[in-house]
Amino acid sequence: MDTANLFSKKFPVLFNDIDRLPITNGIYFTELMPEDFQQGAFYLQFFDTLGDVVTPSAGTITVQISPIEGQWHLLDRHGTIAASSVGAISTYTVPVFCALARQGRVQFDGIAGADHCRAFFWRGITA
Repeated sequence: MDTANLFSKKFPVLFNDIDRLPITNGIYFTELMPEDFQQGAFYLQFFDTLGDVVTPSAGTITVQISPIEGQWHLLDRHGTIAASSVGAISTYTVPVFCALARQGRVQFDGIAGADHCRAFFWRGITA
């Protein structure tokens, strides 16, 4: 791959316009993303009240992208993550996609053993 022409950008998942997500059950979204990116990946990390990285003891994270307004797709490769696989040394397989995505979202279900989370969609394109 020609890395000299690689362009990538990080799009945080937001709650009230900040990238610190509560771990309560819910769905959280990125802002709209430019549609000219060709590929993407999703990463997340959980923290305790002191801001230290922790591994949750339970729960799941569902990762989806929207190619058009009002339509959501579960990532076909590893779009559901066990929260207990996310920590300082994570064992989850990073969800990746090669598709149009105008927005990303994550859904937390039953997360326990953490205070908050930060999650990002990385998007890239080669020129």
